[in-house]
Amino acid sequence: MVTGAGAETNEPDGYRAATTLLDEHPDVTAVFAANDTMALGAFAALGERGLRVPQDVSLVGFDNSPLASSHTLDLTTVDDRGAEVGSAVTRSLLSRIDDPTLPPRTTLVEPSLVVRSSTAAARR
Repeated sequence: MVTGAGAETNEPDGYRAATTLLDEHPDVTAVFAANDTMALGAFAALGERGLRVPQDVSLVGFDNSPLASSHTLDLTTVDDRGAEVGSAVTRSLLSRIDDPTLPPRTTLVEPSLVVRSSTAAARR
């Protein structure tokens, strides 16, 4: 996973985290980044090492941001359904404002994997 304690979640930090990962584990076959922006940084680090995505290393992001399918990399990502989560929270909050005696409720919004061309079967 490309992240670290206290790390930012931007492209340069994804690059640095991937560089550290590759230094410590040169035979890695897959990278899962904390978000799509960090995955782009990891993509740059992989390319700098001569590693091809997905032929040598599969790459997955998280959040299904617009850049996941509009960059030079067609990134496999986890869609966290942020808009659905926001809508559910807003509905719940408005309901509680209307009636503060309502009990708290739990709403589950399941993420989904959006498979694109940045992943392949693990090399042997």
